Amino acid sequence: AYIDDNSATNDANSDNSMTITRPMHVLDVAGGKGELSARLSLCHSLRVVMVDPRRADIASVYKNTVVPKLPKKWKASFDKNLEDNPSFLEDELEKKFSQMVQCFSAPPAPAFHSVQTDTPTGECDESDS
Repeated sequence: AYIDDNSATNDANSDNSMTITRPMHVLDVAGGKGELSARLSLCHSLRVVMVDPRRADIASVYKNTVVPKLPKKWKASFDKNLEDNPSFLEDELEKKFSQMVQCFSAPPAPAFHSVQTDTPTGECDESDS
């Protein structure tokens, strides 16, 4: 099945089963530099929301990290799109990618309870042995 904006389609090749196709969204938590988000949004046309405490420069990551690893055919397509429209990358990112800069905080530390012993020092009494 493919992903589109329809609410449901009947896939003829799946034994009359109903396949629900909706826009696919990915939440990339702690996305770091954004390589995964860049690849998913620009290579696989998924809508990605990345959450990380630091802002990532996805356009730069895509150009400098992802594109060099792509097959030659994909690189040529990217170069042609960029040649035809210099703002191609930014336009695509605006449609498919968003980032939420969110600091992660540690959960509150558990309260430590003192353990009561029979002797105030916590040492064993000789009569116990």
